[in-house]
Amino acid sequence: MELGTGYGTDEAGHDSDPDLVEANLGEAGQELLPSLPPARLPTAKHAGKALVAYLAAQLACGFMVGTIASLIAVASGVTSTETEEFKQITTQVLQFSLIPIMIISGLVVLMMTRSMAADAMTDGSPLGIGWCRCSPFSLLTGALLGAMVSGGFLLLLSILFSGGQPGSEGPLAEMASQGGITRLLFAILAVICAPLVEEFLFRGVMLAGFTRSWGLPVAVVLCSTIFVALHINELRRFWPATFGLVGIAALTMWLRIRTRSLGPAVAAHLGYNGLLVMYVYLAPLLEKA
Repeated sequence: MELGTGYGTDEAGHDSDPDLVEANLGEAGQELLPSLPPARLPTAKHAGKALVAYLAAQLACGFMVGTIASLIAVASGVTSTETEEFKQITTQVLQFSLIPIMIISGLVVLMMTRSMAADAMTDGSPLGIGWCRCSPFSLLTGALLGAMVSGGFLLLLSILFSGGQPGSEGPLAEMASQGGITRLLFAILAVICAPLVEEFLFRGVMLAGFTRSWGLPVAVVLCSTIFVALHINELRRFWPATFGLVGIAALTMWLRIRTRSLGPAVAAHLGYNGLLVMYVYLAPLLEKA
């Protein structure tokens, strides 16, 4: 055996170089060789599974939270007939559970993506997930553009819908209005958790899967429509919020395709929500002034 090449002959005197073996076998013999595993690339089927898993994880966590809230209510002596007291306990438990629920849902999507589409994780094209590096300038630009869209939305509300108020208070609105630790949890959820998880799902996994199966134009429309539709609770309470959601959906999609990375889209989402959170904190002070 020739030590310098790492290849030689076997006991029968045949050459053991795999390239030479493959060449000598011919097409018929190559069928006997072990084939490489297929590339794990996202398709529309994978995108749909990721979306269902995301929603299922949230529903399962929500059911657990509801069960825990019921147990706490029973332990506190509150019965289901005491509607207001029971609702108050459930709301408090839910508010402290929203961040863990979002993190768990994001981890479920991440694990599924690494299993089904690992070979596209660092692909920056619309066919890939876009989990790749980007320049600090593009991150800053994305954050500023997101804040501009948010500011434009607030200005539009002040001009056209100054008298409009949400139809009813949801968990997030209540968290924002209560102050203290509850408002801080709302800020963390809106500025950190939601941008990371939602951009990875909508502008990463789903965009890649739909693009690979049906083309980029269809993927853009589907991802943006589903993103807005999943915020239906906010829209039902205050329909002008549609303008802001459509604006940030369009901006993050443009940044994802333009920069070939999820980073600027996440930054834009952060900037958008960040300005809204800042407004929540500053609005009471401005009213007093």
